[in-house]
Amino acid sequence: MEKKKLTYEQNIRSALVFLNTFGLKMEEKEVLTDGTSLKVYDNINIVGKVDIVGEKVVIKAALNHGILEASYDVAKFSGFIDYESNNAKFMHWETNISYSVKDTSEKKVMTGDFIITCSADSEYGIKCLCHPTFSCSLDNGTFLELQIQKNGNLFKMESTQDDLYEMISVRPYDGDDGYFRYILTKEKYDHDCPYMEVYTVSDKSALQDHILQVRHIIDKHGDISVLQSTEVERNDELTSDQSLEQVIDLIQKVGGKAFERIQQIVDYFRTDQISLIHNFIAVSMTSYTDDEIKGLLGINRVPMQFQNGTDNLMDAYFGINQNDVFKLHSKGFSKIKKLTKKIQD
Repeated sequence: MEKKKLTYEQNIRSALVFLNTFGLKMEEKEVLTDGTSLKVYDNINIVGKVDIVGEKVVIKAALNHGILEASYDVAKFSGFIDYESNNAKFMHWETNISYSVKDTSEKKVMTGDFIITCSADSEYGIKCLCHPTFSCSLDNGTFLELQIQKNGNLFKMESTQDDLYEMISVRPYDGDDGYFRYILTKEKYDHDCPYMEVYTVSDKSALQDHILQVRHIIDKHGDISVLQSTEVERNDELTSDQSLEQVIDLIQKVGGKAFERIQQIVDYFRTDQISLIHNFIAVSMTSYTDDEIKGLLGINRVPMQFQNGTDNLMDAYFGINQNDVFKLHSKGFSKIKKLTKKIQD
């Protein structure tokens, strides 16, 4: 299926969401063309700009701790009309923003991707999801990598410092790889690991996927000590929300040490009482409740305020109340026809 470009006006929304996540605001204009430049602000001052350069959007702005540089290709959408389902219209597109933060010596201290995936369905409405990742070097020499809503992980953190390695993985709907894993190793990890401590919540085995297992073990040169091992039967008739609640209850039994580590990372990236990690969570974990985030990560959700006054990602990206555009009623019918024409052309 041939893909077609979104308009510049639609494409620039990704830059707005991205900059708001980093605590910045972007100038808005109704009409955008190749060569348009938009100012970037902190609370008061102009700190950078966003340039539309042909098929790319280029971002450069000053943060409190360095210079943020980012760019992404103008997104293209794929779409179709389902003539067998009330002529329902569907569109899908993805924007991958590659970014880095440099310190005053021009050294890159953070690199990452900020992926935004969107879909619009005239029957089921609109969706917008963010998938942030980054890797960076912390002041104490730790190398940190973070993924949120990426590669099946709700949250994944890996850190290395000298001979220490830590990994936290939260996959609340995937018991095969573990719903929850916290691994700490000292010295080089190999078949004769000097020290490894593991906390897990997982399905017991492929043959016993109705059994959930909670374990805390320590492995010293192959000498394994089981500090905790609990098995709980899963009821296959539970709803998705009930299954998640059961997983969360088990994570609470072994998650304390990992939760402390997550809170440390949140605090490290805190500026003016707002943490970048909180904002990453706000834009990516939109389908999870506050209680679920607290249960899975041990931290409180902090709502993020976008520059148009909403704390809702879809309203920030599409515009407040624009989800009505994709519902089959008279108020939004003209815009639906416009989208239909784009898909058919």
